[in-house]
Amino acid sequence: MQRDQYKSAIEREQEVLDSITSFRDVYGYSPSYAQLAKLMGLSKARIAQIIDSLIIKRLVAKDGNKARTLQVLCK
Repeated sequence: MQRDQYKSAIEREQEVLDSITSFRDVYGYSPSYAQLAKLMGLSKARIAQIIDSLIIKRLVAKDGNKARTLQVLCK
C-alpha cells in the first residue's frame, strides 16, 4: 500500500489548506469540493469532512452554503 493512504488528519488538513491557497492564487477564486477531491484523490465527502474540521479550528471560512467562498484564514 502507498504511504499516502496513511497520512494523518493534520497532514491532510495542511494539504487542503495549501491546495485552496494555490488554486485561489492561480484562478482568483476558490475551488469547488469536487475540484479539491479530484486534485487530492479523495472523495467529495472526505473533502467536506476535512473542510468542516478546518472551519471548526477557524483555519478556513466560507460564506454560508454559497459555492466557491472558501477562504484560508491562516498563512
